[in-house]
Amino acid sequence: MGNSCRKFRIFLVIIAILFLPYAASCSSNDSSPNIVTSTGGGTGGGTGGGSGTGGGGGVNGSGSNGTGGQVGSYAANIGGRSTPIYCPESYDGSKVWPVILNLPGLGDTASNAMRKWLPSESPYPADGYIVVGCALQSWPMEPDDVYASADYSYVLACADYVRSNYNIGTGMILVCGFSRGATLAYYFAAGPDKVDAVTLMDGKFCGNVNLSATPKIPFYLMGSGMYGGQLNTAKSALNNAGFSDVTTQWFENLGHGWVIDENPDILSWFEGKW
Repeated sequence: MGNSCRKFRIFLVIIAILFLPYAASCSSNDSSPNIVTSTGGGTGGGTGGGSGTGGGGGVNGSGSNGTGGQVGSYAANIGGRSTPIYCPESYDGSKVWPVILNLPGLGDTASNAMRKWLPSESPYPADGYIVVGCALQSWPMEPDDVYASADYSYVLACADYVRSNYNIGTGMILVCGFSRGATLAYYFAAGPDKVDAVTLMDGKFCGNVNLSATPKIPFYLMGSGMYGGQLNTAKSALNNAGFSDVTTQWFENLGHGWVIDENPDILSWFEGKW
């Protein structure tokens, strides 16, 4: 009996040792993922290593001259939806400020999804940014989905709200969607001229989405394990519709949620458009 127990314990130790490398790979991001990046209308390779430390707020420039907005974290009623908003305590209305309209994935909440952009929560804080957590209600798998259309109108109302209540810089409103939110973000290729750039993190591309926006705003398409294979299709569709400023970044050997950590690349890319 004693020998059997000892043999069993030795067997368990061996199994644990063999399992450790696998467990480590599942619990952390791959330190050397295969990243393929292309920009504009052509193709290319490289790695996206932007600094993106949030250098945007409180600069001189032309803006919306909105007034009355609160600072700190609060909820606003926009289109009948409770919408979480964060404005830096350093906000000064005599300067112009950038905005992130964050579109969450399916099953996530607006307030939880926006936390990755907040200085108190994220390793890559969007210091100097006003952040709006858009409270979506649909799963926009097709562009004729009536609920997705309502969400689209609501996000535009969020853009109107920040412009009316804060001094938002010209060209400084970014729509950033993940998964379900990224699928909805493709709708902004249809205009109108209320947002200035769009980042999509691993969202399904609906082939019959309206791509008629004027002007043709910049798009940054990021993909990983779930929808990364659609990036070239989406980019070609945008290019063919006249969108010349389209960047793609594919983390081809990583899981669906990995792109959420790419805030530095997103902010660096967006700030380069001002």
